[in-house]
Amino acid sequence: MQEVKTVLSILTQSGAYLEKNGVEMPRLSAEIIISKILKMKRLNLYLEYNRPLFENELDMIRIAMIKRGKKRIPIEYIFNLAEFYGREYFVDESVLIPRIETELVVEEALKRISGVRTPKVLDMGCGSGIVSITVALERTDATVMGVDISKEALDVAIKNLGRLEVKNCQFVLSDIFEAVAVKDFDLIISNPPYIGFEEYGNLPIETLKEPKIALFSENSGYEIYERILRKANEHLNEKGVIVFEIGYKQELGIIKLFEKYKYRNIQIVKDYFLNPRIAVATK
Repeated sequence: MQEVKTVLSILTQSGAYLEKNGVEMPRLSAEIIISKILKMKRLNLYLEYNRPLFENELDMIRIAMIKRGKKRIPIEYIFNLAEFYGREYFVDESVLIPRIETELVVEEALKRISGVRTPKVLDMGCGSGIVSITVALERTDATVMGVDISKEALDVAIKNLGRLEVKNCQFVLSDIFEAVAVKDFDLIISNPPYIGFEEYGNLPIETLKEPKIALFSENSGYEIYERILRKANEHLNEKGVIVFEIGYKQELGIIKLFEKYKYRNIQIVKDYFLNPRIAVATK
């Protein structure tokens, strides 16, 4: 008689398979994958642990586990979905997977324009559009522009614009400020590629599945920051603010760049782990 596969037995087998393949937090990963495929909350996996699984469900779980375990594809790419700031976004291999630290960057940016009426915001290197769209939805009186050099990334951003029915945001194909005509932004926010190429060998396998154009930058990760700062003054109004996400080793280097290009009121904000994560300055 063929063994009946239940939620619990498959969860146990899947966790062991992911652990064998070196996946971090294998049990949690198995829970997330199985709950998504079965369209139930993770807690309900244990409330319905004796539930038998249908053959089509087993097939979908098997395929997803191979992608996550053997191929080490991130869960967000497997399901083309990622959460950010309480909303769900489409993602694929042409854009970065959003990190929780970037939510802090958005919160800091929103603070900086809290007293500005109808602010104009530029998101430099917008990728999937999560930052632009979040700012636009949190400040419905704002006008938000997101720019990126990758057409594939902008296709994802535009798809997310439609998914979330955002009206006060647009996306533009541009290499830094090349196609940006606006000269009076109140805020420029950016989570640019800031990992130096020398760090390549130290990164997790999953991170290396993300687009390298959105991860790596020359000059130990400072190249894009400098390209932005070189021209940003021309596109900010007299009280304009810049908010950067930065790497945890980049605090002093970013301060020096801000000083080099005559920015004022420089501040570094730490993340949940007390690492330098956000750099802020005014024109």
